[in-house]
Parts: sequence; C-alpha cells; structure tokens
Amino acid sequence: MDDNKTLTLANSDRIPMSKNLKLILEIDSLANASPATVSRAGMIYMSGFKAYGWKPFYISWTKGWQGEQVNIMTQMLDSSGLLDALYQFTDLEVKPLFNVPPLQLIRQLLNIITALIYDGSGVESKLANMEDKQNNGEVLAEAISSSQFMTTEGFCNPQQAQLQCIAENASQIIGKINPMAFKKIILFAIMWSFGAVLDLDDKKILQKFLYDNQAAKNAQIDYPTLENTQDQIYNYFINDSGQWQKWTDIVPSYTYPPPQPIPFGEILIPTVDNTTINYLLQKLNRSQFNILFTG
Repeated sequence: MDDNKTLTLANSDRIPMSKNLKLILEIDSLANASPATVSRAGMIYMSGFKAYGWKPFYISWTKGWQGEQVNIMTQMLDSSGLLDALYQFTDLEVKPLFNVPPLQLIRQLLNIITALIYDGSGVESKLANMEDKQNNGEVLAEAISSSQFMTTEGFCNPQQAQLQCIAENASQIIGKINPMAFKKIILFAIMWSFGAVLDLDDKKILQKFLYDNQAAKNAQIDYPTLENTQDQIYNYFINDSGQWQKWTDIVPSYTYPPPQPIPFGEILIPTVDNTTINYLLQKLNRSQFNILFTG
C-alpha cells in the first residue's frame, strides 16, 4: 500500500481505495507484509487463548444471568476445576477429529446451555410453578414487543432484534429453572461441546473421565442412570420434564413409502444418530447460533 491509498496484491493487481475506506486485517504474523505496509498500518496485538484462558469469555457471557443456577454453574465448571481439567484432557488424552480453537469449546458449551434455556426447549415444564410459567411468557412477550424498536440500532431485520431481546430479557428465566434439571443441562452441554469433536472411542474415554476425575467429582454432576456397562451417557438427552431419557425412546417409527418411484436421496430412515443431530440442530438454530456438522 502506498501514499496514494492503492493496495498492491501479490499477483500485481492494484486496487485503489476511496477516501472513506478503511481496512482491518486479522493475521497471525507480518511475514508477508511489505515494509511500506508495516510503516503505514496501525498494529494491535491480540494475545492468544493461553494468555487469558476461558474465564473472561465465561464471565462476559453470564454477566447478566441471575439466581442460584448461576452459582450452580460456576461451582460445577469453575470452582471445581472441571473446565480447566477438560481443556487439559482435550489436549493430552484424546485426539479431536479436527482442530478446534480452544475458545470455541467454551463458546459451544455456553451456546447449548443458552439454547436449551432461552429458546423454550422444555423450559416451561422445568419451571417451578404456574406463576413462573406466566412470568416466563411475559418475558418473551416483552422481548417480542421490544424488538420493533431495535431494528434501527444495527440489526438487519426484526427477527435478529427479537432474538437479541429474548436473550437479554431471558436472563430472568435462568433463576427459575429447577436446579437439578439445570445440572443435567450442564452435563449435556459438556457432552456436545468438548465431546462433540471426538470419535466413538475417545467419547468412551471422555465418559470415564467425567466419572473418575476428581474435578468432575467435585462438580457433583447429575449423571443419567446407565442400564449396563455398555451403555453411554451419549445415549441420553434431557426431556421436557427435566429428566434423562434415551434417544431411542423418541426415534420416530419408519413408515414405508407408497409404491411409487421416490428418489433415493429423499429417503430418510429415522435412527438414533439423525434424531440426535436433528435435536441439536433445531435447538441451536432457533437461537441463531452457527453450527458445523461433520461426518
């Protein structure tokens, strides 16, 4: 880039920039930057995950949450040392299917917790009483009515504004979730964040870790009751009553299509795997969280 605000690329293309255009480049090093570019650019150095860890993100995310449940989550994830142990476990004991930025693991964990609470997935029946259910409805109604005034504040459309309002107002909801159901939600979120990038063998190692590690014991996790030694925690989800239930209980029965030609690619036979994926997809998508499935 020269004094005329002309950007010269590696292939010799020259791109003139207008007077009101500013560039922000996020790079890991200046190895490919010319001296001219370095001398004209303002540099901001961002320390990596190892410098600050997961706590600043966690504190920022849960800052507006209230109630005993926040203390439960802090005790289970932070005070017990479980999150630190999970990060160490992920680095040393297993091999993820692909590299995941460390911050994304805690982000995904909190995404799942947030989705299961805020999006109404079973939250109604997990609330303590009818008064709380009515209050919950008022919170969501207030969020929807408030969203029409937010579209001029940087949101692209009313739907985004509505979801943002729900997220802000629903901080009142978390304090009314049944504590035992909330403990189950936290374990479920661990399974599908730190455990989501593991193969079947490593998932068994993670399960053993969650049962045997001292930090996990300190967290006082509410485990599902396994039927036998071959059963796994991944076979369970949290139903609308706040209880553990097997995925096999909700797999839809398959009805054979009528005798007419159907494209092979349009045939979907319900299984535990695609039922699990569909459940996670719906919960996270309704909360407008980005999702990546592999396999």
